[in-house]
Amino acid sequence: MKVSAGIALFLTVSLTSCVRAGTQQTTMTPEPEVPKTEVRLCLIQSNTEGEELREWNGPCTFTRESSTSESFNVSGASNDELLPGIFSVSVYVLESGEAEVRGLTSEGINSRWGRALRDSVNTSCWKGSDFRLCAELKPTH
Repeated sequence: MKVSAGIALFLTVSLTSCVRAGTQQTTMTPEPEVPKTEVRLCLIQSNTEGEELREWNGPCTFTRESSTSESFNVSGASNDELLPGIFSVSVYVLESGEAEVRGLTSEGINSRWGRALRDSVNTSCWKGSDFRLCAELKPTH
């Protein structure tokens, strides 16, 4: 079978283009998201039954879980304890206005504080049965 030069050239160019197109395809993997950390003013009150009111009020390191999540973690701005024996508190938002709260102890135990509801007046605050946590934006002036 005789193939004309024009058809042979067309086939060569077509095959070469297909091979090049196949080798040039790359899959882009997105970079992992770095959690956003900022300093906020925090108020943490814990009044466990049978204990005195424990309170911490001051600057804290606020870290949002991701840009698409409302869940966050607060820790002392200088890695200080927030409350005696508590180094950080995590708020895992389950649904709008409701969260699960845990505190990381100095022994490395992730202690369950319980469910919390978002304050309807001050939305930077969460209230549980025996605790309250607020993480307010720091004034810029």
